[in-house]
Amino acid sequence: MLKPLPLAACSLAACFILAGSLPAAPPSPAPAPAPPSGYQPVQPQAVTFTRTPSRVGDTARQSIVVDLKLKTTTRAGNKVLEQAEARMLRSHDRVTTATAVGQHGAVAATVAYRTAERSMDGAD
Repeated sequence: MLKPLPLAACSLAACFILAGSLPAAPPSPAPAPAPPSGYQPVQPQAVTFTRTPSRVGDTARQSIVVDLKLKTTTRAGNKVLEQAEARMLRSHDRVTTATAVGQHGAVAATVAYRTAERSMDGAD
C-alpha cells in the first residue's frame, strides 16, 4: 500500500512539474559577423564648407513637383456610405536670378517659370 508523501515533498514535486512546463528562455542573439578580411575602418575627417558671396546674375534652378492623393471613405457603422478620391498635381520649373545683392546675400531677384502646371482630378 502507498504511503502519503509529506507536504514538503509534494511541494517540491509540484515545482519540478511546473518548471518542466515553462517555456525555455529565448536564445541569445547571434554574434555580429566579422568584417571582411582587409577591412580598415575609416578615420573621422573634418569637412569645411565655405559660402561664396552672392553676385548679381547668380541663378538657381528649382524643379518642384507636388502630387497629393486624397482618399475619403464615409461610414455609418459597418456600412460604407460614400467613397471619394481626389488628386492634385502641381509642377513648377523655375529659374531665379539675383538682380541686387546686399551685405548678406541677394535682396532682389527675378523669377522665370519655364513650366508651371496644375491639375485636379476627382474634386467636387
